[in-house]
Amino acid sequence: MKKLFIAAVLIAALGGALYYFFVMKKPEKTVPPFKETVIGSWKMDSVAVSKNDSGNVLGLMILAIDSNYLNYTYDFAADGSVNKKLGDSLVEKLSYQISNTAQLTFIISDSTKEEFKNEVVSFDKEKFTLRASDSSLLFFKRK
Repeated sequence: MKKLFIAAVLIAALGGALYYFFVMKKPEKTVPPFKETVIGSWKMDSVAVSKNDSGNVLGLMILAIDSNYLNYTYDFAADGSVNKKLGDSLVEKLSYQISNTAQLTFIISDSTKEEFKNEVVSFDKEKFTLRASDSSLLFFKRK
């Protein structure tokens, strides 16, 4: 009789575990990789400069020097190139590299090959946010 009771308890526990595993467990959200999501045309929506006075100098300088900073369109291609446009005219050719979906590096395509490293804060199919080296946040939305 004890063996029958123990077998029933074990079967009930196994049934409960299987029920939890297959029915109750919620499927995890599948987020598309950033490298695939970023391909296309993007417009800079806004910039939030760092609250730290010493950290926001670069962000404020860029906004002060270039009044069209928020009017550019960035066309990301699968080959790692970015065309920075103002309206229909090409302003600058860049390239980009993505490492571990956590960092997006822009590389200027001139002889200097200057790099601007940005941390990917958040992304989805319609918008993404980058944190620049000066802690400014750059908000992009799909065009």
